[in-house]
This record gives sequence, C-alpha cells and structure tokens, in this order.
Amino acid sequence: MPKAQRERRERTDNYHVLIQWCQTPEQRLYEQIRPVVLYGIPPVERAQETGLAESTLRRAAAAFDTHGMMSLFRPTKA
Repeated sequence: MPKAQRERRERTDNYHVLIQWCQTPEQRLYEQIRPVVLYGIPPVERAQETGLAESTLRRAAAAFDTHGMMSLFRPTKA
C-alpha cells in the first residue's frame, strides 16, 4: 500500500491551529476570510477571533467576492 502524501489531521475550525498548518501567505489569507465569505460571519466577529483589523478582513472578503481565488495572490514584478 502506498504511503500517504499528507499527514492526516483532525478537522478543526480553530483559527490558531489552522494558521499553523498553512504553508503560504495565500493559504493564510484564505483561512482568515473563509468564515466571512463562506458562512457570512461578520468581519467584526472574525476580527475578534483572529486579532486582525476588521477593515483588512472586509477589504479581503470584498476582493474575494469580486475576483475569486485570484484576489489571494499578490502581483509580482515579473
């Protein structure tokens, strides 16, 4: 039987645990806004959970609504 490619972890919605597992800035940003865009949690509530600024979460969620996953990636010089 082939070895699993990824470590199996217990499912969680605990932000502080999830953020440790994220490997890229794009993953971290998605986890920060996911409850806002997926479940309709108010940005002010998510800001209290994460310690991030409400305005940052609001802008990131709005950009995600407009541009989708591409909004998570920052432009490069190339």
